[in-house]
Amino acid sequence: MRSRRSRPLRRAAAEATLLFVWLTSLLPLRACRVVGRGLGLVAYWFVPRVRKVGLENVDRAYGDSLTAREKRSIARHAAMNIGIVGAEFSHGPRLPTERGRTWFDVEGIEHLDPAKGCLFVSGHMGNWEWMFGMLACVGIHVAGVVRPLDVQRLDEYVDRTRRAAGSETIGRDNAGPEIIRRIRGGEAVGLLIDQSPMQNGVPVTFFGRAC
Repeated sequence: MRSRRSRPLRRAAAEATLLFVWLTSLLPLRACRVVGRGLGLVAYWFVPRVRKVGLENVDRAYGDSLTAREKRSIARHAAMNIGIVGAEFSHGPRLPTERGRTWFDVEGIEHLDPAKGCLFVSGHMGNWEWMFGMLACVGIHVAGVVRPLDVQRLDEYVDRTRRAAGSETIGRDNAGPEIIRRIRGGEAVGLLIDQSPMQNGVPVTFFGRAC
């Protein structure tokens, strides 16, 4: 259970986030990417946890196959990518526009049948926030399973922005029956699997470690 003292901090962080996405919505997409890349670098160098977790994960994945310098480069660019995702987020509703369609390409769409239900499985790679919106632009409407955010005002903004880009959302809590119902009904559901399940998690060994 979260402590009460953390609530004001969460609210302050939510308000700062809303201000940030409002500011980035005023900037051209190219400028947003520059800002996001810079913020990612700042986080990497000045937020110890960002650098520590990133390097630990890269080390687990690559072991001794990469040099320390190569590992630092991967962790640094991962932080930069997260910054870019955040800076691009407010532009998601523009994906269905003529200008927005020039921002991406979708390959392999011929392998999908819009009339059949399916499950898309991915991780938090690239710009995961745009994935379902981009698919909606080419005729594949996906309901994404998401974790509701702790601050209601921020959660409402994020959900509204995702839906404006053409995707639906399914709350993660007790989502199983809804996922099955939609797939059986011929709909597509998207799931980002690199998350920690709070309930009913199955212990597995991943990169040689129990998780």
